[in-house]
Amino acid sequence: MIRRMPDRKSQGQYVRQSGVTLIEALITMVILSFGLLSVAALQLKSLQYATISYQRSIATIQASDLVERLWAGICVAADEWEDIAEDWEDFHAAEQNLPNWAGVVESPANLTYTVTISWDERVDDTRMTFVHTAMLPDLPGCN
Repeated sequence: MIRRMPDRKSQGQYVRQSGVTLIEALITMVILSFGLLSVAALQLKSLQYATISYQRSIATIQASDLVERLWAGICVAADEWEDIAEDWEDFHAAEQNLPNWAGVVESPANLTYTVTISWDERVDDTRMTFVHTAMLPDLPGCN
């Protein structure tokens, strides 16, 4: 039979228990939970900013698409730019890559085009606007 040694006294002193106490374990769990919540919040912010970046990239691509369409029809762009812009607006409105998308094209003069794209941001429902200005050259053989 195996006997257990009592923890009473060892040469006149009580034997001290060693190890992790319950309070130390609880404090460790609280600190660890705050750390994990911080990592989760950081991941959430990262995803939000990635979504904002994606939406701005889509707006940039759409504005570049219109400028390329105007370049493709450079000889008729001075007279028929409204038709080109309308086709562009119809195409991108049907895609619905950006929520509540609106595209406006203005051509004040001298083959200068201002493209304004606006949309509702998915993260915090603010209205974002992207403005792109392009100027096409007046080619001699096109008029």
